[in-house]
Amino acid sequence: MSDLAAMFSGQRPAGIYNLPESTTPDALRQAVAAQGWRLFEIDGSQITDKASFLRAAGKAMGFPGYVGANWDAFEEAARDLSWAKAPGYVVLYTDADNFARLHPGNWRTLMSVFRSAIDTWRGDRVPMYVLLQGGGITAPDL
Repeated sequence: MSDLAAMFSGQRPAGIYNLPESTTPDALRQAVAAQGWRLFEIDGSQITDKASFLRAAGKAMGFPGYVGANWDAFEEAARDLSWAKAPGYVVLYTDADNFARLHPGNWRTLMSVFRSAIDTWRGDRVPMYVLLQGGGITAPDL
């Protein structure tokens, strides 16, 4: 069974994983679309601090204008997503190692926020996966 098939079948529990470099964003886009899920793509190549992450993530995830630029607001929005209803969610964060390396404290906070959102969606029986792509990230491989 492929990595993505294991994810979509529920054999790989919702969570934060490294996306193998062999899985292209195009392949992921096609697989997510075939499931009818939502894919949010965060390009980490220009993320250098908390503010630039929050801007990029808010744009990628289509956050409404009222969502504030802080961790609490990001967490609340990631656990809501009422403007992007779907049977499942995938966040693809490319070049994630950039932010992790530059701001390890904020990176730990971000991972905690993502885990909180994943747990909230799990309680609603909606899977959420955060897939990291970029060298040096510590998460289990998908």
